[in-house]
Amino acid sequence: MPNVVVIGAGVVGLTSAYELLQAGHEVTVLAKQIPTDFQFATNYTSPFAGAQWASFAQAGDYDAQQLDMIGFYKFMQLAKTPETGVWNQEYVYYVTERQYKHVGSKVEWPWFLNMPGLNYKKFDKSQVPQGLGLEYGFSCDGVVISTTLYMVWLLNENLKTGRFKIQRKSITDLREAINLHHNGKADIIINATGLLARDLVTPEEAAKIHSVRGTTLLVESNAGKQYTVKDHIPEFPGEYLYAMSRQEGGTVIGGCFEYDAEDKTTIDPAQKQRYLERVKKYVPHLLNFKGELDIVREQVGFRPGRVGGPRIELDQKWTHDNGVALIHNYGHEGSGFLASWGSSARVLNATNDFLGFKSKL
Repeated sequence: MPNVVVIGAGVVGLTSAYELLQAGHEVTVLAKQIPTDFQFATNYTSPFAGAQWASFAQAGDYDAQQLDMIGFYKFMQLAKTPETGVWNQEYVYYVTERQYKHVGSKVEWPWFLNMPGLNYKKFDKSQVPQGLGLEYGFSCDGVVISTTLYMVWLLNENLKTGRFKIQRKSITDLREAINLHHNGKADIIINATGLLARDLVTPEEAAKIHSVRGTTLLVESNAGKQYTVKDHIPEFPGEYLYAMSRQEGGTVIGGCFEYDAEDKTTIDPAQKQRYLERVKKYVPHLLNFKGELDIVREQVGFRPGRVGGPRIELDQKWTHDNGVALIHNYGHEGSGFLASWGSSARVLNATNDFLGFKSKL
C-alpha cells in the first residue's frame, strides 16, 4: 500500500490519518506537538477548542454545510462509546434583543435545524427566560467533544492499526517530508498544518491564511447543558457567551473571534471580567457560593483561518514538480472539529483519485 506522510497532529491531521489507515495505507504523522503533551503552544489549537457541534456555515454555503453535517452524525455515533470523549448534551441557543435589532429585527434560524434527528424546539419571546434581554431561541440534540480525551482516543485508534507511526518533527519545507516516512520514501503528503501552513505554501497562498484568536476559561462547575447566547456588543464585536460541560468534569466558557491578534497570548483581566458578568446573567448556576467562578485554567488559541474557506485539494503544481502527491487540508478556522470528518473524507477521495490516475499512467 502507498506510504502517506501527514504533517500536523491536530484534529484535522489525526482524523485524516485515521481515514487513510482505515483504507489500508501506511501512515507517518510528523508534528511539533502531539496530544499527550502537558503544555501546548497557542498555534496548536485543538486542545484549546470548545469543540461543541454548532456549525458556523452560512445559509447558502452548501460546501461548508456538507463538511459539518458529516461530522455531526459521526460524533453522534461516537457518543455511544464513552472512551471517545464525545457525549450527548442538549444544546440551548438564545439571541438577545440587541442582536435581533442589529440584524434588522429578523429572526435568523441556523441552517442545521433542518437536519434530520435534531429534535429541535423553537422559543419565541414569551418562551425565553424573562428579564435577561432575550428575543428568541431554540434547543436541540447536540454533542460536545472533550478535546484532550478525544485527541488521545484518536491517536490510540491510529496506533492500533500497526501501520501508524508518529514522529516529533518540525519542518520548514514540504519537500522534507518526502523522505520521512517510516517505510522510506513517501508517495503522498497531507498538509494539515493549520496556521503553520503560512510558512510552507506559496507567498500568494500564505497571504490568504490568517489567525483568529479565541479565549476560554475552564471552570470546575458543570453547566449540565451547552449554552450559546448570541449578542451584539459594539465595543467587543467578536465576543459572545458559550458554555459547554466536559465529560471529565468542568465547563468551558468563552468566547471570542478576534482576527490577527497573535501578540495577545493571555486573557486580560477586563475580558475575564466580561466573561464572568455574562455567566452571572445567563448561566448563574456555574458560580460558586461566593458568586465567583472556580477557574481551573485560562486558555488562548489561534484558529487557522483562510480567505475562501478550507483548502482541501491536490496541489497539482507541487505534485508535478516533486513527483510526490501533495494534498492540502487546512484553513478550517473555528470548524476544525466540526469539519474534521468531512474534510478527511475528501482527503481520502483525493488520495484515491491520485492513485487511480497514477495507475492508469
